[in-house]
Amino acid sequence: MEQSGDADPGFSADGTTIYSSRGFPREAPGLGSHTERRLYSFSSDAWCPGKPEIDLSLPSAPDCVEGVPKGSPDGASVLLFRACGGEPRAGVTLTDAAGSYRLWIADGFGPDWNPAVKSSGRLLSESRRDALGGVDEGP
Repeated sequence: MEQSGDADPGFSADGTTIYSSRGFPREAPGLGSHTERRLYSFSSDAWCPGKPEIDLSLPSAPDCVEGVPKGSPDGASVLLFRACGGEPRAGVTLTDAAGSYRLWIADGFGPDWNPAVKSSGRLLSESRRDALGGVDEGP
């Protein structure tokens, strides 16, 4: 089983929020020996007892593997890797800063807000615009 605890930190554009992939000492159902990992956010202020942490996992799918979060340049969204047993796709996924939804963007691992050319010659942002139904909500 993979290591549990916080990993893969990402930051909001203004540096005030840290997004983290928190592993738990249990397997994610349907994903073999992968550790359940949830998306968390917390302030970048110094740690103190009782410091608030927010579980941004979807209540309807709490036992997934979510990691490598990257805050968007405008602070409104987070890109992450997501895989859930029973879901047909795993890969780069978009959510808002509150974690209220998940939108699959592309296969693969290692989400990034920097434009990247896919083998088809299209930019990742073009693929995201297509997935959003023609609405481009990001850089």
